[in-house]
Amino acid sequence: MSDLEDFKAPQNNPESGEERTNQESLTKDLNEKVKEVNEITSKFKRNFFWKITVFILLLLLYPLAKPFIQKQWEKVPYISKVIKLNTDTLALSLEIKEQKQMNKNLNNAIDSLKENVWNIGTFRGRVSSNEVKFGGIDGYCKYSIQYKNVIMTAKVDIFGDSIYNSSITALAYERIFDCQSNDTTPIPLNEHRYTMDTLSSIFKNDSLIISYKPDILNKPQCSCIFRGIIKGNLISGTLKIRRIDYPKTPALTYEVPCEINLMRLRYGFSYSSSNNDFP
Repeated sequence: MSDLEDFKAPQNNPESGEERTNQESLTKDLNEKVKEVNEITSKFKRNFFWKITVFILLLLLYPLAKPFIQKQWEKVPYISKVIKLNTDTLALSLEIKEQKQMNKNLNNAIDSLKENVWNIGTFRGRVSSNEVKFGGIDGYCKYSIQYKNVIMTAKVDIFGDSIYNSSITALAYERIFDCQSNDTTPIPLNEHRYTMDTLSSIFKNDSLIISYKPDILNKPQCSCIFRGIIKGNLISGTLKIRRIDYPKTPALTYEVPCEINLMRLRYGFSYSSSNNDFP
């Protein structure tokens, strides 16, 4: 028997070692869990203590803080009124600013209208040209031409940005001062009339270019064009009258320039200048 016990004992020893290891591991895990539970319990107690303490303090301090709280609560309508007042003030300020901008725009429009009003209406000017000589070559006599009492009228539309009507009248005075033939006579003094060619006339910014059509009874037949500017109550520029009935005869072709000022008429009367004098 003793030999059998001695033989079995070594077989039981390994099992006892595993059991002890398992027990130690379980004990260790259990201790860690207990430690965690203790820490959670301790934190809960501390937090609960502070919450109870704060609650008790609030209960104790409420009677003292109640007047202050009520006073602050009473200020709520006042604060609301202040906010509303500030909002109304801001709205009024924006309205005033908008009104000022509208007034500014209106004043600018009025100023522009005042400036353009000076350009609205009928303008008229009168002048006589200098004497221009032509001929004297290719066997032609020597002539001179002068346009007397040149009266130019231009009407600016109500918007002040276009000429809607313009006309010119003048007396064409031609004479011969050197001719070998006694049979040659000058064109008799006759009145020239010109009407505006609307398709060829330009009004851009302050610049004017007005083309005219000659009347069929004009002798000789001439083209007429005016280039100038308009400023306030004055149109000033150069009127050029060019003979066109003999385009292939240079000896009989001429161009007569006329510097002319047109004044805006007021109440049926015109302004006057050195070049323009209307009674």
